[in-house]
Amino acid sequence: YNPLRHGFDFYFGVPHSNDMHPFPLYQGEEQVLANVDEQTILTRRYTEEAIRFIESSKQGPFFLYFAHTFPHRPLYASETFRDRSEGGLFGDVVEEIDWSVRELLAALDRHGLRDNTLVVFTSDKGPWYQGSPGGLRGRKGQSFEGGHRVPLLARWPRGIPAGIVSREPAMNIDLFSTCLALGGLSLPADRTIDGKSMVSLLTRPGSPSPHGRMFFYHQGELEGVRAGKWKYFRSINHYVWPMPVNKKSGGLSEHTTGPLPLLFNLEIDPDESYDLSGKHPEVARKLADEMTQWEEGIRSNRAGGNR
Repeated sequence: YNPLRHGFDFYFGVPHSNDMHPFPLYQGEEQVLANVDEQTILTRRYTEEAIRFIESSKQGPFFLYFAHTFPHRPLYASETFRDRSEGGLFGDVVEEIDWSVRELLAALDRHGLRDNTLVVFTSDKGPWYQGSPGGLRGRKGQSFEGGHRVPLLARWPRGIPAGIVSREPAMNIDLFSTCLALGGLSLPADRTIDGKSMVSLLTRPGSPSPHGRMFFYHQGELEGVRAGKWKYFRSINHYVWPMPVNKKSGGLSEHTTGPLPLLFNLEIDPDESYDLSGKHPEVARKLADEMTQWEEGIRSNRAGGNR
């Protein structure tokens, strides 16, 4: 699974999350450390290697994928940032990531790459134990908006007008199709690509989402679907996985949802507090049918061929 075996020319990083052991550090396919005993070094080391990559690639087009280890737990901040934030250790970690982003942007400026480089900053999921989901319901591991809806910031002075704000939904899997489109490349023809190009969403104010429907899974189980303002659940994971054990009950902390199915209008109820499945049963039935159709399409296309 090393990135060098999947199309990347350079790799510096760890093979999995930092709560798994051993926790080795690699450069390419060579193991630099058998175990990262002092994780406070990681944010700075990643940043230094990323800047070296930019400097070695500045003569032509390049793609840099930079995935920070933190703020995954356990949290670590370097001595420079430790105890600096009013947000505790979590805040220290975030401030060090802010520093990292600033260093990368400064490297682009130094080499005259600012205007024609697309920079995207986002997250793969909502917060876990700490961090704020912005008033939304749910956290990491749940299909509620707090588990999936995250900010996405994009800067490309030559292509994106400054100050655009869009509330249209897109997905991280759309970045693949977006990069191919910007590079003038077509999608692979030998498999189904679920991601859609976000070029118009990024560059043209008022553009709609490239997705008519978005499906929500938890550990392989299809739980819900979003279509425009409507979001429907036929099942929902009750637990923020994994959660600390509730010592009083001996089990996991439960987040109750009430009777299923659930239907929410995200335009007026973004924190998913009011079930409207009884008020709009026709909408609920339509979305339930679309989930069934989606599953049938997946079953008939397991190999990922054209659909």
